[in-house]
Amino acid sequence: MKSGLVLREGSLMTITNGYCTLAEVKLRYHGTEGDPRIEAEIEAASREVDVFCGDRFFQETAIKYFSGKGYRTLRMHPYLYTLTLVEYLSDIDGDGIETWTELESDAIESNGSSIRIRSTSANVQFPDGKHNVRVTGVWGQAEIPQAIKDATIQRTIERLNEQFDPIISERRGALSLAQRHRIEPLTGGAVG
Repeated sequence: MKSGLVLREGSLMTITNGYCTLAEVKLRYHGTEGDPRIEAEIEAASREVDVFCGDRFFQETAIKYFSGKGYRTLRMHPYLYTLTLVEYLSDIDGDGIETWTELESDAIESNGSSIRIRSTSANVQFPDGKHNVRVTGVWGQAEIPQAIKDATIQRTIERLNEQFDPIISERRGALSLAQRHRIEPLTGGAVG
């Protein structure tokens, strides 16, 4: 399957949220495509890895909404790298109108996959509700796991080769590396 990207001769492109570099692909791929074409395939392969893993491995600053369960701890996905602000919907004065209430930063702690309210007060918790907790921060991992980088390089090369051999489009190989990363916990060394 071709990427569907149309690049004109001499066009410039940079890689946005790619999981490998142009130089890393060029170490393993010796085709005749120009840099913009290879960069486009790196981006496309990176998004395929996202879909395959059900995760993203780049950082972004964003507001995300979660559903409270009536507990002091809120589990989150994707990974929260830096916490900026936590708010929840509540009817503080009992008038039936819910408003966003900010949790003070010294009253919460985060380990990346959950936020915990430190307060000892029995009534301080994330209220039960759908999309009633708003978290602002930097989301994603600080570094791309090596298995994800390797899978992206391999899938990029497969995508470049698909132009010449449609049988390669079965997508064997590269995404299985990404799957291993998703299933196996990260270790100190490379997954191989």
